[in-house]
Amino acid sequence: MYVYLVVVLLACLPALLSASEPKSHQQQLQDYFLDKSPAIPLSSYANDNSPLDNSITLSGLPPYSQQAQQGKKLLSTPFSNGHNYSYCFRSNGLGIGSDYPYFDVLSGQVKTLAMDVNECREENGKSAYEYDHADMKSIVLYMMDTSRRNITNVIMPNDPRAEAVFNQGKTFFFSRRGQLDMACAHCHIDYANKSYGQQQIPPALGLPLRMPRYDSSNDTVTTLHERFNQCLGYTKAKPFPLQSEALRNLEFYLFYVNNTLPLNAPSVKQSIHE
Repeated sequence: MYVYLVVVLLACLPALLSASEPKSHQQQLQDYFLDKSPAIPLSSYANDNSPLDNSITLSGLPPYSQQAQQGKKLLSTPFSNGHNYSYCFRSNGLGIGSDYPYFDVLSGQVKTLAMDVNECREENGKSAYEYDHADMKSIVLYMMDTSRRNITNVIMPNDPRAEAVFNQGKTFFFSRRGQLDMACAHCHIDYANKSYGQQQIPPALGLPLRMPRYDSSNDTVTTLHERFNQCLGYTKAKPFPLQSEALRNLEFYLFYVNNTLPLNAPSVKQSIHE
């Protein structure tokens, strides 16, 4: 990912790996950043250091307004049976971003907002979107935009399977991979907030809370799972299918350790390289 960084595990990583219980690990990780930068409150980690974060255009609208309006339109457009997405989600699908991801005790897997959008489509006689489809991205972007400043509150059910998927996501985050032999934690804990070119490397705290992200340089929307695969590409590791079990478990882990922080999506970036 960051080719010029020296790849070493700093002393913080063994300590952060020592707590196996999810709540203790979450507290350790948040305490690490608080101890490292005591002047920065936890809620500030949801903010993007980019000067373009949530910027407003000359029209007074955010630069992703076209995608948001398309998502709003799609959310209320009836299916052939007369229903629309609002039948599948509480509060008509508005302001529910903090409900995700969640561990579904019936299926025994992590569910994401994009997965539930596709389940809603299939329940109403429509085919599922590809997860990189522009309409899927617009729907999720709009739903997350209506959830801005909601407090992250990922629930850990009293179910050993839920803790198991949390630990799988945690293992993914701390495991070296790719030709550069780097872990997510190298960049987003060890080198968090350090400069790389004209960008700052984002810390693990706040990182998922700003996704999806609108890239104004090419008028595209990047999802969290696409962001994961970009990072894997920087380490010269193989990507995973979007919404695969591995990436959903990583999402579950990251959102859980970000509990109590506010959502701040969608965000805006000039470049895809953070």
